Amino acid sequence: MDPASGLTLPRKYDPKTSRVLDPSTKKPVCPAYDKLTGRPYNLESGKLYPINRFNKPYDPQSNKEFFGTFDALSGKPLDKDGNTITHSKFDENTGRPLDKNGKEIPLNADGFPVIDGKVFPQRFDPILSVKTDDEGLTVAPLRYSPNTGLPTDIVYE
Repeated sequence: MDPASGLTLPRKYDPKTSRVLDPSTKKPVCPAYDKLTGRPYNLESGKLYPINRFNKPYDPQSNKEFFGTFDALSGKPLDKDGNTITHSKFDENTGRPLDKNGKEIPLNADGFPVIDGKVFPQRFDPILSVKTDDEGLTVAPLRYSPNTGLPTDIVYE
């Protein structure tokens, strides 16, 4: 049931993830981001987007690059110096790093999470908790509609 309108929605949702249940498998649809690396999933294929030569996840069909830089072998995020970040707990809806209790790691004044005294290299919008570009001007849209739970436009994130 939609809490705002009181209408019964035609889809079923997973209470743990809040994602739509696939009617054929009865399992939640693909998450937006990998919980171990924060790397985006291709919502159509259910696989992680590959990493290009610039260490960016990208859509091979459109060549659209997504926010963040990642190691091509491990899939882990990279810092500004190209070193692999060992943090391995991320929100599956936003890609934001989580602490050991599953809570979002607080952002510094510039919008970057600080993990164990080190600044994480991905900026996040402090209100929406979604990834932004390095200047904080362009915000990644939500991968799933908050109203329907369906994937939003995948290629034009």
